[in-house]
Amino acid sequence: MTFPNANTTGVPKGVVLSPRSGDMQVDVDGTIIEGLDISGVVIIDADNVILRNCRVRSTDTFVVVWVHGTNARIERCDIAGIIHAGGQKAIWIDGAKGCKVLRCDLSNCDDGIYASGSGHLIRANYIHDMASGGNDPHFDGVQLEGGDTDHVTITGNNIVMAIEQNSAITMGVVQNVKVDANRLYGGGYTTYCDARFGEGVMSKVSFTNNRYGTHNYGYTAFEECPPGVPVFIGNVDDITGLPISAGQ
Repeated sequence: MTFPNANTTGVPKGVVLSPRSGDMQVDVDGTIIEGLDISGVVIIDADNVILRNCRVRSTDTFVVVWVHGTNARIERCDIAGIIHAGGQKAIWIDGAKGCKVLRCDLSNCDDGIYASGSGHLIRANYIHDMASGGNDPHFDGVQLEGGDTDHVTITGNNIVMAIEQNSAITMGVVQNVKVDANRLYGGGYTTYCDARFGEGVMSKVSFTNNRYGTHNYGYTAFEECPPGVPVFIGNVDDITGLPISAGQ
């Protein structure tokens, strides 16, 4: 299986981008933003907004693309931080519903995707080369906020973190989260589920058919999760192809 990489994600080759300087706040439903090279933060406050075939770069401390609106679609974009002070998220899905992040190239931030809300699809993205100017960065490829996140699918992504960074995927108390058929590398533990963070009870979380690469301590760390949560089936070591189990 071929996973997303620099050649298959982000702005397609041959697309000519028009420069656009300064932050962009989108507050009209159905807006389509396409073919721009944006130096600044994109803030999506409206519903059914499409951000497609764009490069977005920002020095903002907290975020590069910030999503509040319903049914946002972020597709074939290059999104990166530029010399920031730490804590920066390439995409912050902030309590929104139905956001889709598809075939994007995310880099040079503390977090690739930081999400809360419900109904999100994170598919076929390349998340890599995380970096920060902060003193104590906490790097995660995808982080799902505990207590306020449900019905999320993370599938077909290539998430490559350094082993001294935190994780490829981490989550607190969430419900109905499916992590399937991804390539996951790096972190102290490559995937974390920590039921100590967030209100409620973690339920219906699964890691299936993923390929796990190098890490510092182990493939998984599942802290105080309910019995049988998460489900961990069909996952293998990316190098050897051998099956792995939770807790290795």
